[in-house]
Amino acid sequence: MPHYTQQGDLPRIPDGSRLASYMHNSKNSIIQGQVYGMGSPYASPIHTRNGIPTNPYYAHYNNDMVSTFNNSVSLPNTNGDQPSVYLPHFHSPLVSGIGNGSGSNIRSQQHSSNRDGTPSSSGKPFNQQQPQTEGTDGMYQYIELPHSGKYNGFGPIPATYFISDELKGELIRRQLAINYRLDPTSPIFNEVPQEVDKYRLLVPLDRMKIPGIDRPQQSLTEKTNTYKCFHVRDNQPYCIKRIINYKNYNPKKMQCVVENLKKLVHVNIVQLKEVLLTRAFSDNSLAMIYDYYPNAESLKSRFFSNPNMLIDNYPSKNSRNSPNIRAGGLLQESFLWNIIIQISDALRVVHGLKMGARSINLCKILIFGETRILLSNVSVHDIKNLDQNVNMEEAMREDLFSFGFLLLQLACGRVNISQQQYATALGMVGQNYSMDLKNCIQYLINYKIKNINDLMPMIGARYYMQLGHQQIKIDTLENELMKEMECSRLFRLLTKLNCITERPTCIGLNENWSETGSRYMLKLFRNYVFHQHNNAGQPWMDMAHIIGCLNKLDSGSPERIQLVSSDGKNVLIVTYEELKRCFNQSFDELVKAACEPV
Repeated sequence: MPHYTQQGDLPRIPDGSRLASYMHNSKNSIIQGQVYGMGSPYASPIHTRNGIPTNPYYAHYNNDMVSTFNNSVSLPNTNGDQPSVYLPHFHSPLVSGIGNGSGSNIRSQQHSSNRDGTPSSSGKPFNQQQPQTEGTDGMYQYIELPHSGKYNGFGPIPATYFISDELKGELIRRQLAINYRLDPTSPIFNEVPQEVDKYRLLVPLDRMKIPGIDRPQQSLTEKTNTYKCFHVRDNQPYCIKRIINYKNYNPKKMQCVVENLKKLVHVNIVQLKEVLLTRAFSDNSLAMIYDYYPNAESLKSRFFSNPNMLIDNYPSKNSRNSPNIRAGGLLQESFLWNIIIQISDALRVVHGLKMGARSINLCKILIFGETRILLSNVSVHDIKNLDQNVNMEEAMREDLFSFGFLLLQLACGRVNISQQQYATALGMVGQNYSMDLKNCIQYLINYKIKNINDLMPMIGARYYMQLGHQQIKIDTLENELMKEMECSRLFRLLTKLNCITERPTCIGLNENWSETGSRYMLKLFRNYVFHQHNNAGQPWMDMAHIIGCLNKLDSGSPERIQLVSSDGKNVLIVTYEELKRCFNQSFDELVKAACEPV
């Protein structure tokens, strides 16, 4: 494992040699400056709390580079004061290369370079001394999975330690929707039953404004109502679709229809879990239990919320500045093909079971997130009308026509399109979109497509494009998951550390147990990690330092640090390996004391 020190400490490489040419031209040139890592032939430095070797690089920082503790990487405050601690290095162990002491790809807004090694627009030379890189070798340093949508050489640096703000905000909004409860002082609180069979905490979705989403209000006089609920056993959220005053109950036919519907397991279909006949609503109501998708909206609610039933102009409040809407208020063609691919795939499964969806319209098709399309209320028409004989061939043809009409509404940006306006609407589609999309819609509404599989040749290579987008999204989410995996590992480490340090006297442990022996060393280590300050006495907050120290503790690095008590009377020089051994022994003693009988 090579380690590099300042120029002059190592033998000079002959000019003109292949190694000299490679090291001169490589974009990952050796970063000048002292780097001591595990296995270095040079003496490992002792990182103290009182003083640090002067590094001229820090003079290049200014106040604009100082960030808050909440940022993924915080830089030191350089108002003339050198920090009185060992300065961590300024890159994330989650995205950098393996921290083996070699040069890492360090890129910042102030010190960046072009890919060929020439200076960037900031005017800083490429070979300018860079900050040292901090991290833990081996398995404790995670790097992002490579994918085609990641590289952004000169853009803003993304969050490297924690989940991205956009994804975090979306997940928080969904969690708020899941945890939403009815206010006991609300006038409709007494109208909603407390429990329906095995489901409790009902919240009406049709009439309520859920945080993060607006829904059209609906009165209880309509034939159906929708509720969110929780199962009493697994406490998972579900959705109840209630049919009011259901009178066509036939046990045998109902069982046959429900068993077929339970076979519809597809990523683009809201799955039916069970069907209940209940009097919890003071009538003979039929309750259909579905999976619950928080903040899912109908296509009509997402894109057609204005009174004229025209698609919302971009940007709009309801569409949340959606990237699926282009300038002029029309949907992106790529998004329309995305809808075609997902709905056609769902219909392929439904029709394959000799069933009709009978729910292909703007009010029944849901959109979850920005691109996920869901078919809801599949075959609810058959449940409502058990006494009627259904011609499945006709139901399938009706699904294909409804599919085409749905696409025509979305492509034209209008809800109210009469049969006499089909030709005009198709002309508008031809003016704004490709002929492939126009032909697809035309064939569907003119009943020229007899089977949903006939639509596949018209989709063509766009299917692979959709598959590629999904793979990029999977890579992105896996990278975010790796960050959270790091956070969970460090959280467990912090939990154990806080259970040990400054613990009051309790049964099974010696008096002053937490202030003696290994526990006192861990207390000083905690102060070293979290209670740093500069020479002016100001708190020094740097997430990179904290994460780096915890990673080294978890891996048992042989690097040495100096621990000093608050009064300065006790000074300990230890390695992370020794700290880890004391850490594990102390926690084992704590667990053993907790398990002993009183």
